[in-house]
Amino acid sequence: MELNTLLAHIDDVKVETGKDLTHLSTMRLKATGDLITVSSVDSLKKVVKKLQKAQIEYTVLGLGANHLLSETSSIPYIKLSLDYDKHYLDNVRDQYCLPASVSLNLLTAHAIKFGLKGWEVFTGIPATIGGAAVMNAGTNLGEIGDLISSVEVMTKDGEIKKIKMSADSFGYRTNNFLKKGDIIIKVHMLHHGLSQSVSKTIKEYLEIRNKSQPLDKPTCGCIFQNVDRGVGKDTCLAGKIIDIIGLKGFSNGKIRVSNIHANFMENVGGATYSDVIAMIELVQHEVKLQTGLSLTTEVKYAQNT
Repeated sequence: MELNTLLAHIDDVKVETGKDLTHLSTMRLKATGDLITVSSVDSLKKVVKKLQKAQIEYTVLGLGANHLLSETSSIPYIKLSLDYDKHYLDNVRDQYCLPASVSLNLLTAHAIKFGLKGWEVFTGIPATIGGAAVMNAGTNLGEIGDLISSVEVMTKDGEIKKIKMSADSFGYRTNNFLKKGDIIIKVHMLHHGLSQSVSKTIKEYLEIRNKSQPLDKPTCGCIFQNVDRGVGKDTCLAGKIIDIIGLKGFSNGKIRVSNIHANFMENVGGATYSDVIAMIELVQHEVKLQTGLSLTTEVKYAQNT
């Protein structure tokens, strides 16, 4: 059954089949697919129950960062656009309950205005709060998982459950609590007090990122995880490894290893999923050949999700 027919008559749902998804990822890869935009939790419940009954899998698409979209997808994407009271961030709160579709940029602006300690860790990350929770997003300043007290999740059966975070809930750029088909709908987040220094820290870190990362280019953020060499040994920075073996600035068709930061790959015009995968495999091969080290991807794509 076609999606339009299956999901017909569900309020707050927009179904677009065969949609051009190029502008729905930060890397701007050429992609088409079926997109289901949902703007209420009640409607999301109806959607996932319908998809589950029809045995249709799905992928949740946030801002399309840290995610490579294939040229075509056999399963639909779900994009959340949940209702949100914009006055919610007019004041400081001890704990924040945020819809998953709220962007980190809004939260960073709130942190700058009021000086929320801890919130500097997600400075400059192009993601929604839900997407950031899924991947335990972070920077050199820390990880967002340290701020999250609990999440509300909708299962593939349409049930809503609240999951309290523990010391084992997050790993490096991953989570350990979501099951296949689970969708984060709300995030409960804390801060570590107030300080006037937070605004300065965020602004200084943004300046550093602007100088050291190709933020004005279509990328998906860091491609590879840093290499943990074990207890008592230094962590090898993926970008530094790629630079050392001479691949910084290397181009292969429409994809280029950034000459600003070698752990970023830039779409120089009209690139596809296949182009990026080919470059990833080339870099992994050369790093292994020249250093003996294995690079694991941080970015999510079909082969590793």
